[in-house]
Amino acid sequence: QGLTSDTPGARATTDVLCQAGRLPSFGYATYYLEQAKSDPVAPASDLRTSDTGWRLENACVTVDLDPVNGAITRLVDRRSGLDLIDGKRRAFPIFSGRPNRKDPDGKEAPEEYDSAPSKAEISWVERGPVRAVVKVAHAWPMMRLEYWITLQAGSPEVDVRIRVAADVPPE
Repeated sequence: QGLTSDTPGARATTDVLCQAGRLPSFGYATYYLEQAKSDPVAPASDLRTSDTGWRLENACVTVDLDPVNGAITRLVDRRSGLDLIDGKRRAFPIFSGRPNRKDPDGKEAPEEYDSAPSKAEISWVERGPVRAVVKVAHAWPMMRLEYWITLQAGSPEVDVRIRVAADVPPE
């Protein structure tokens, strides 16, 4: 992803992401990197992302995100054609709840937190060809909600990691 050396010919480190198949169930597999003789061609991949919206798609699933709050509104199993989330009723993830009203420093929290109508900051972290990641962040007074939605090439699994950072301690 990025070299950490500015000196030509010096050793450098970088992060490498590759899709490994046929891994042994126990033990390990060793992979070696070799200097490419020319610029490599991007590998063929079934992973696609939308240029005009928030869609992640591979041969197994299609994931559509709400452009306002970043929640998953549509999750289609492409093999069966089933839409696994009814985004009109309730997208995923939606965070809602009532906070403690005051922290020890006397700051007031809002009456309620609700990510459904909230405007999120949405950005691409990665866009393939092996993995696509979208970061969604909601910033409210005294609280921040972040989640990352990840889809990998060839995988039917959608990974959603959620982090809640609250400035108000529990009572």
